[in-house]
Amino acid sequence: MVSAFIIKSVSQLNFIMQEFLKYVFRYFAPPEPDETQTQLAQKADLAVKGMEELIPVYSSDGRLLRYIEHVNREEKSAAITQATGLRVEHGTRKIHASVLLPKEEVYYKLMPDGNYVQATHAQSTLSAIPAPPKQDVPKANLINAGEWDGWPNGHFEQDFSPEEIEATANLRVHWAVRINGGDRKGDEHAETWQRGKKASRRCLGIIECDNPTCNVITRPHTTARGINNQVNGTCRCGAVLVHRRCDVISYLWRWSDGIHYSNGGFHTHRRPTHILHLLPHEQRKFEELVKANPNSGPLQLIVGVPGLEGPGESVADISDVLLNAHRVGKERSKIKKGHVQGADALIASFSKFAAERPNFVIHSNLGEQTVICVQTNFMRSQLVKDQRLEEPVNGMVNDAAHGWWKERNSLLVVSSIYCPYLFCWVPGVLSYSNGASAAHFEHHFLAVFTSIAYEAESRKIIVVDALFAGMMDFSEAERAGFTHGFITFWMARPENTRNRQELQVAAERLLKGCREHYRAGVTRVSRISGAVPPGMAHAFTSRALALLDLPNSEEFISQSALLVRDFPKLATWMEWWVRPVHASMLFESERKMDIELWKSLPLDNNPEEAMHWKLYSACGRDHEFLEGMYSLHAVAIYYERIYDAAAKGALTHYGQAERWKVVKAELGRTKPTRAGNPADNKRKKNDGRPPDTVKELLMPKTKRKQLTLADSPPKKKIPKIKKKALAIEPLTKKIPVTSAMGPPASLTLDPPNYPWHENSCWLDTSLQLLYVAMRSSVDEFRRIYDALPESSEIRMVFASLFERYDLDEADNVTSAVLRAQRDYLRKFLKKKRAIQSVSGFESLFSWFTELINHEDIHPSYHPISAFEVLFVEIHFCTGSSKIGGPHVEITHTPHRRRIHQLGKRDYNQFQGSFAQYFTDFISLDKEPLPGTCCWRTKEAVPLCPGERADIRYLVTSLPLLFSIEVADEVGALHDLGAELQKWDFPPTVFPDTQSSADTHGLVYDLVGLALTNVEGNHFIARYASDDKMVIYTYDDMKNNGYPTREDPASFGTHMSGKEIKLPRGFIVYQVFYLLRGGADAQDRFFQLQTATLTRKFGFQFSTNNLDTLFSMTYHDDDFIELENKKRTWLLNPLRSQTLEYISRDAPTEMSDDCLDPESEEENVVVKAGPPGTHLNPHHISLSPSPSLPDSEFELNCRCGIIGDGNSLYRYEHGEAIQCDECHEWSHIACQRDGRASNLAKDARFVCDSCDLSHHLQVKRKSKRKEMEARLALNKPLGLRLRSGRGALARVGEFWYPVRLIQKVNDGWRVQWWRENKFVMDDGPQKPGAFSIVNSTDIVDSLWNDRPGRRAIRLGQWKHANEIKTSEDILADPSTIPFREEVDTVLSPFKRLLKNLLTCGPNDLKKETIPAKAWLESIKKPIGTTLIPYSGALSIVERAQIANWLLICISKDAHLWLGRLPLAHAFTIYIAEHLKKDPKMNALGREELLEKAWEVQFTGTPSMLTDVDIERECLDRLEAEMFEVSEEAGVAGHYQWGLDAGDHQDWDPYAGMQDLNRGDHPGSDAELEEGPEFIHRERIKPSVKEKKERPKPRPKKKHV
Repeated sequence: MVSAFIIKSVSQLNFIMQEFLKYVFRYFAPPEPDETQTQLAQKADLAVKGMEELIPVYSSDGRLLRYIEHVNREEKSAAITQATGLRVEHGTRKIHASVLLPKEEVYYKLMPDGNYVQATHAQSTLSAIPAPPKQDVPKANLINAGEWDGWPNGHFEQDFSPEEIEATANLRVHWAVRINGGDRKGDEHAETWQRGKKASRRCLGIIECDNPTCNVITRPHTTARGINNQVNGTCRCGAVLVHRRCDVISYLWRWSDGIHYSNGGFHTHRRPTHILHLLPHEQRKFEELVKANPNSGPLQLIVGVPGLEGPGESVADISDVLLNAHRVGKERSKIKKGHVQGADALIASFSKFAAERPNFVIHSNLGEQTVICVQTNFMRSQLVKDQRLEEPVNGMVNDAAHGWWKERNSLLVVSSIYCPYLFCWVPGVLSYSNGASAAHFEHHFLAVFTSIAYEAESRKIIVVDALFAGMMDFSEAERAGFTHGFITFWMARPENTRNRQELQVAAERLLKGCREHYRAGVTRVSRISGAVPPGMAHAFTSRALALLDLPNSEEFISQSALLVRDFPKLATWMEWWVRPVHASMLFESERKMDIELWKSLPLDNNPEEAMHWKLYSACGRDHEFLEGMYSLHAVAIYYERIYDAAAKGALTHYGQAERWKVVKAELGRTKPTRAGNPADNKRKKNDGRPPDTVKELLMPKTKRKQLTLADSPPKKKIPKIKKKALAIEPLTKKIPVTSAMGPPASLTLDPPNYPWHENSCWLDTSLQLLYVAMRSSVDEFRRIYDALPESSEIRMVFASLFERYDLDEADNVTSAVLRAQRDYLRKFLKKKRAIQSVSGFESLFSWFTELINHEDIHPSYHPISAFEVLFVEIHFCTGSSKIGGPHVEITHTPHRRRIHQLGKRDYNQFQGSFAQYFTDFISLDKEPLPGTCCWRTKEAVPLCPGERADIRYLVTSLPLLFSIEVADEVGALHDLGAELQKWDFPPTVFPDTQSSADTHGLVYDLVGLALTNVEGNHFIARYASDDKMVIYTYDDMKNNGYPTREDPASFGTHMSGKEIKLPRGFIVYQVFYLLRGGADAQDRFFQLQTATLTRKFGFQFSTNNLDTLFSMTYHDDDFIELENKKRTWLLNPLRSQTLEYISRDAPTEMSDDCLDPESEEENVVVKAGPPGTHLNPHHISLSPSPSLPDSEFELNCRCGIIGDGNSLYRYEHGEAIQCDECHEWSHIACQRDGRASNLAKDARFVCDSCDLSHHLQVKRKSKRKEMEARLALNKPLGLRLRSGRGALARVGEFWYPVRLIQKVNDGWRVQWWRENKFVMDDGPQKPGAFSIVNSTDIVDSLWNDRPGRRAIRLGQWKHANEIKTSEDILADPSTIPFREEVDTVLSPFKRLLKNLLTCGPNDLKKETIPAKAWLESIKKPIGTTLIPYSGALSIVERAQIANWLLICISKDAHLWLGRLPLAHAFTIYIAEHLKKDPKMNALGREELLEKAWEVQFTGTPSMLTDVDIERECLDRLEAEMFEVSEEAGVAGHYQWGLDAGDHQDWDPYAGMQDLNRGDHPGSDAELEEGPEFIHRERIKPSVKEKKERPKPRPKKKHV
């Protein structure tokens, strides 16, 4: 042990200080270029001598206190005693307490790995400090590339050659360093290093905590801001972090012969535990390990690659960097793909591959069809046999493997040939193909034919067609490729005398089809019970397979016709097989091939399937291109080697060769598992597994008694009794009490349904009602099922229902089976994004309508029409003399609706009679409704002053299953005593006459009711038996899913009528009607409606049935169709769903003058009657009003405005866009990040209500691509500005944030951010107001535009992150100050609103206060009852009205917040906006308030879409403006205004620290002010503000 010591005498202290100053000089004075080598050596020797004799001493915070001489143990003890008076007792380790060092001092020792660690704590004895080992300073010749470990330490200098630089990855270090450039005088090509290009690396030290037991060493960031952020955090252990500075500088001079490296000192701190990079030699070791174990994943590489004795070598032994599985995976991926990076590298690598394997690539075609064919000489030799083999193993077998290549569009095409020496099939030609078209296969077969011809001619064998015969499946592309390749081959042969037609016929005689494909198809269709009844499946299979070997063509045609007669639904299937091109390849009676050749070829392509399995077993799947080509060559060499071995008599396998032939001789098939009798296919159960299949767990177990021949009873024909759907007696059971899954024994029950599990009532109820409807019309739903494509999503739903139906018929259905079926379907719906989760509560039927929406209507619309209502519309405008008079707009393709709601307005209009509602719903005698203005609008400006009238909802088609929701707005207030809607639902509804009902089944029958509790969180079902004599109630939470029979009950009391007897606490939610006549009745109704529309309006329809979705045109002698391209007022006229017709006298060209807004004085064509005799709008008189989008239905925008678009639309909100799903309208400027602006012609728009994917976590693309898409990078400013995005607009000398609403001529309509603080409060711009700004005064975030940002001074505003959320805004009336408009509207009613604070039941009787009347109707207290209705008002509007009440009515918000005064203020505000609708002009004040209350009461905004649009827009803008990151570049480094001047009395970066990503180092030069910088006089605050953390300050530029 070496004792610690302390200096005593002044002389010794002076000596130490002198030596220390020498060291400091050497440390801070690096060699200059003009110094001589001798001077440098002297300095180095002096520094080395000093360092050898000194030991560093540090304080607890890492500061260097002093250096102590390095002497031996006895001298150290004496020195300590002499210097301090301490008596050091060796062995006792004691020090007198009176002479201890200061407590903060800590000693460190140098470890062999280069780390300095604490030797003792402040209160430890000095004698416990071991002396650091004496080390020689590294000499230059001791360090080479192989010894470079990335931790250079100490004082040394070294010259590194270019080879060594490359071997050390440019002298890569693991220390945390900041790289700085040196002077600009150096030259990388200098002859001496002193004149080379100089750079430096400054060590940043480490960040560690004050917990001595913590081993976490943090790597500092490269910027001061980043380090401050790190230090301000806490360590993982919870301790305080401290930055241990180092400031060791290394200098690098890059010159012609390499790099001269000078390391400037010792790193007196521990090494960072987070290493960023691998050193080259570590990288090489990692690559070797990955290449040796290519199939080992990241986790296996870290744990240890698999070996015979368990995990072996681990990449973690190479470097700690490789402990990160994600890093290992990334590095592994680079290695596996690194040799083919880029197209040039791929071509070079492939050229090398071909050169190293001469003649292996026999054909290559690069282009749209890329095909590369490979073959060895051995493979070619097998393509031609000297004589035909006796067994059917001659010819080629052709097929394509889809799993060989990683790219799924690529195929491995294989042509195999039988090798009698190996007793197996071997590959003849292998081809890479980037597709599966006929052109691709043509290249492959051309290579095959050329190889066969070459081999045959080399053996002096005549090339004839029979050499090319083979077996393949029935792929049209493969067959066509064979034929085309055959023709191309022979046309190039000089001896050919046949033309193309003759060659095509010859090619068709060389192909034989696979019988196994036909057998599999027969088996597949025999299991479709809708096409082949289960009892006839065996007969059908036998008859279909018998077609293969019929003796002649006449018998074949006769038997095929009989099959089609007996199984008519298989007509199209049978027709495909009997096509001549297919039949000649498969059926012996139809063959064109020579009989001897036919018999010599295989019966199926199973050999090729086996070849694919061998390829996969040998080399695996999913190969990259070059990897796959190398693997193919290896496979070819394998077959050549075993052929050579077999030719020499070597044993290449054990046991009998071709065992499959023996199996076939014994069983008649090659695979024992393909048994004809399922009982022969039993497998022994693995006793290591519990019962875990549906059959073992859920299906009833039956015991079979083994009977001898004597015991077997005589066979009797037992008549099969088919149970009628939902019959009473056969299905009614008494469930015993002991049943594990059953309900109480005393209940009379229907067969079991779906039991409740994890909020499943919505799915259970909807599935049960669908099943009830399906059982009532099995044949119709079977037709729907059969007409749907295999990929259909609703086909999956009906498949599960038919499976239940079959179980029900067999009396085998159980609740457990249905639960498993339901849970599987629930996961399927989640996968298809029809629901949000597999365990959450959903709406009742929206999942089904969502699946319908996913369906493709192009193959056949009829199955989709079973669940949709179609309707059309016609719009008429009187026009003006300038545009040529009246014009008409119609819907070209019909609107589709799947959800139908009965609202309060409908209830009041039809007195609760659904029959009257339905009659009006399908009526074509609808009154025209006046529109606000003509549909011709552009940039929110009307282009036509004519008067518009619309006839809407002209129903053309009704569904098979008609479902109606009862939208009971007051249902949620049932506990408040509100009256519920009680609709009168009749048992039958007639769309037409009784005669149509009798002859065509055109009548709807009520089949089921969906009920919900008043809380709206549980659904149950009510339905009846087919004879309507028994009523069932199904609640999945009761009786374990078994429905109960209502007794006593009748259809008239428990299913239909106005006073339906329902379970306590439940109301009707949805009603289901089924069309009795099915698809025929649908077509009949469609024909009746379209005929009436043609007669009444002059419409022409493209079809007379629903097999396809129709289109509609308008025909009138006075009108002609206007070309879509001339409808310039439409954003995307070519994808419009409407057509427009103009008067024949109108100008054919729409000039700018015709489309300009017309003056009020211009004569408008009003009195002229409508065109033709089809349309009569009753000459409705309207006046032009602000532009309004063509609201086909209603506004339903994210900003919270929901309701009638003609009433609620305001021009300052900009244009609206229609959703392609729900057909409702939203403001373009309210969509997220401007996504609805400037859509392409064929682009679809789906609103946020229909598409909730933006709420889900999805895999994000790279930030660069995201920025390019969002900011439209590399495009001019005019294209980057889009409606709905944020921007900056100039007001005087400052710029303020705005939301872009709509492009208007040479400017933009914008909305100013409501928290802007303009210099002049009385200026034209107001916070939150709308105005038009010239385009020259608007910019976007100027991403990566450093000059642009430096030229802009930012005005003051409140950041988006300082604004409260929607809930906070509504709860705090002081959040958003009211606008002038709010004050104008509400000020006249100030006295009334104050009186409402203390209003009683008998007060204000003469005033019209609808909200008060509503409270009185439900008998609730007027002063304290909350009124939750705010209509279509946005969050900002509601908050501003609340703020007005706070300022002008009462400071005590508890008196009116959520109560009558605020509700009536909403009513007044809505009424003011309703005045703008011309339809409301005739209403008086009282009527207008009542109408406003109706809008307020029925239009409550959805909390899902009601968002703070302004805040959302600003938040995205600020994220782009203030981000400091590597992606943002220099422009993101605090550049705003540096060339222009100070901002408006604020620091815009304050509060934006979270946008600093910490990966942009920056420099002081980037923060220099420009020469024209304007300094603004600061306004001193009146009170002392809280001192903020220092921010980067602009640095004045020195000229």
